[in-house]
Amino acid sequence: MKGNLLLPTIIALVAIALGVVTLLSPGRADAGVAIWGALAGMFGVYVLCGVVVSWRARNK
Repeated sequence: MKGNLLLPTIIALVAIALGVVTLLSPGRADAGVAIWGALAGMFGVYVLCGVVVSWRARNK
């Protein structure tokens, strides 16, 4: 359970921000752009959930 959680947190927040920006952009009418934006956002949420679980396991 050792290691720094800063880098995964930054990666997660950047992926979520990228997904939000992609989904809110005018080019989202293209299905490929919308799919990649949604995948980026979901990946960010997945990583952020892992960070939270690791943080909670450390602080027990």
